[in-house]
Amino acid sequence: MRNPRIRIATVALAASALFFASACDSDSDSDGKDPKSGGTSASSAPSDPPAPGSTGATNSAGSNGAKTPDTSKPSPSGASKASDRLLTKDQLTAALLTQSEMNTGTDYEQNAPDPSVLGGKETAVRPECQPFVDLALPGNGRPAPVASIRAATTAGTTANDPLSTRLDVIELYAFGPGQAESLLAKGRAALATCSTITTTDENGVRSTMVYNRADGPALGDDSLAATGLIEDGGATGALMVRVGSHLVIVSRTDMEGTKAVLPDLGLVRKQITKLETAARA
Repeated sequence: MRNPRIRIATVALAASALFFASACDSDSDSDGKDPKSGGTSASSAPSDPPAPGSTGATNSAGSNGAKTPDTSKPSPSGASKASDRLLTKDQLTAALLTQSEMNTGTDYEQNAPDPSVLGGKETAVRPECQPFVDLALPGNGRPAPVASIRAATTAGTTANDPLSTRLDVIELYAFGPGQAESLLAKGRAALATCSTITTTDENGVRSTMVYNRADGPALGDDSLAATGLIEDGGATGALMVRVGSHLVIVSRTDMEGTKAVLPDLGLVRKQITKLETAARA
């Protein structure tokens, strides 16, 4: 089994699927049971009131415990007023936060999400979990996005250890009419019954992560906060936000962490605002 830090550090800036496929490779068969490492442990609470129906909070500004997720849909406050004009790849790239705007680490790089970097599309061992896999990995192409772009920064490297311990990623996706809305709704429903998800890539490599829905403010037109515990160590948290026919996914992965932390809400809002501005132009 490969060290997960090595795997992620190697592919993070080459279009790796950081939120879901950052789980380490596993040579053992999975029966869908929770790994011994247990569920995600939340470490912080949002500065805003949580969206209705969400569970224990986790972000970078406080502390609260994660709870059992439910299937209720958040009722966004201040939903996006942006035009539903679909942005092209060039327009998405222009709407993506720059390194100075992210201000989360070093080695900033942009690339198009490409599942083939990590062995191809991920398929859930349990079919009922596939909708969450497709939400967490929109590059899977179920449905295929019309356009996409990603930016990533790393942090935690030292002279003696060049491997990063933290990865911050922003992904932007444009979908056909109704597809982004359906993707988020189906992914939320699947997460409620799929806390442990094992996937197989096109090379037959299995990966397992334990997920929990987390507290998060209502953002954009609809949003979902989730945290994940990597089977062999490390934790990740993401906010998935729909803005019209677009999806914004902002994630933070700590390869040495035992508590999942959601990305900074200020960073997420900054990206949403920049995307909304581009959609109105």
